[in-house]
Amino acid sequence: MGQLDKTITYEVNISVCRFVVFGDSMYVSDDNNNMLSALTPSGELLRTFCTPDLISPCGMTVLVTRQLIVCGRNSTNLVLLNTNTGETRKLYGELGGINKPSTLCFKLEGSKLFVLPDCYNVISVRHVILDADELTH
Repeated sequence: MGQLDKTITYEVNISVCRFVVFGDSMYVSDDNNNMLSALTPSGELLRTFCTPDLISPCGMTVLVTRQLIVCGRNSTNLVLLNTNTGETRKLYGELGGINKPSTLCFKLEGSKLFVLPDCYNVISVRHVILDADELTH
């Protein structure tokens, strides 16, 4: 195991559930405040994202397009967030068989999304239908 490179201290009140790093930003899900935050590598707040469609955001994965697929644990859904525009789109909800999702992983090859619910020992594998622009640009 390598040595500690640095410790990031952020000045904003964020209750970190999960985070992903992409490019020059770190995206943090804050399930207590129902929001996502984008931070610089030094911990400065760049932007926050809030939507009524996303309650208790938890696990997330980033696409090459700087879009995030985020688990809404208490809204019982998955939401696609465009980090450039702040626009969101529901991908799946409880009617689609998603129940309290907490962790996910996206595999570009075959457009597979692996979703782990909060309280079950089951992994749901889904074929994600996204526009080509959502996946590659």
